[in-house]
Parts: sequence; structure tokens; C-alpha cells
Amino acid sequence: MVASTRCLEDRQVILYIAMNISTLLREHLRDSPCRTYNSDMKFKPSEKVSYYPDVTVSCDSKDTQAVKHELYYPRLIVEVPLIPTN
Repeated sequence: MVASTRCLEDRQVILYIAMNISTLLREHLRDSPCRTYNSDMKFKPSEKVSYYPDVTVSCDSKDTQAVKHELYYPRLIVEVPLIPTN
């Protein structure tokens, strides 16, 4: 039970950091054609490969006008690493 609680706490920290990064980027890019997305948006570098980055920014109209939850032309991808603490 302790291990699963620790994993949940680690994930909460990652989500909190990603949310803060996303908020800062969204505010900074407010008057630009760029959009900021959270980990619900899929990045597809190819048809057979896909990722769910913690934060993604796309400025490409093919992405910002997309109906699907997929990005193909991101400008920035952010992954928040899990750093073990003992």
C-alpha cells in the first residue's frame, strides 16, 4: 500500500508541475497563433507511433484547427521527469 501511495503522490507532483508550465505558456502565447495542450492530446510523429506528452505547444494551423485529439506539428514538447527522492 505504501508503494502505491508514493506513486500517486509522485504523479500528483508531475501533474502539478505540468499544469504550471502549461499555464505559463498559455499566458505567454495568448496573442499568438500557438495553442498549449495538456497530456490528453496525442502527439503522432508517425502513423505507428504516438505519445502523450505532459505539455505540447503547436503553432501550425493543421494542428490548431484539427478535430481529432492528435498533433503532428508541435513546436514544443515538455515531459516532466520523475526524480526519485529517498
